[in-house]
Amino acid sequence: MRHGALAQCQVLYLHSNQIGDSGLASLADACARGALAQLTTLELYKNKIGDPGITALASACASGALAQLEELYLYNNHIGDPGLASLADACARGALAHLQGISLNGNKIGDAGLSAFASACASAP
Repeated sequence: MRHGALAQCQVLYLHSNQIGDSGLASLADACARGALAQLTTLELYKNKIGDPGITALASACASGALAQLEELYLYNNHIGDPGLASLADACARGALAHLQGISLNGNKIGDAGLSAFASACASAP
């Protein structure tokens, strides 16, 4: 299935915009349909992304989208415990198996989110 000019894109810089939750949900939907399948780096920092947006991204990842992703930059957003827990759940089920770096600083993550993330890291296949 051909997905146009972005089918072979490996790096996507969307940082310092205001895409928010709805913008990220749209991007996640496109990814779930096969767009950006070769992506290795995704920069989404400083975008006012909260739990709904990261949950949409996690759902796309859980479906196999972004399987080649190696670097994910999510710092300085509004991600909290529920959002990180959804990403952690996707990771625990084998999504993002190639991920080498993730940046989450400057969010609203507390003990519950970090605990879910740590458990996912420990149990990931």
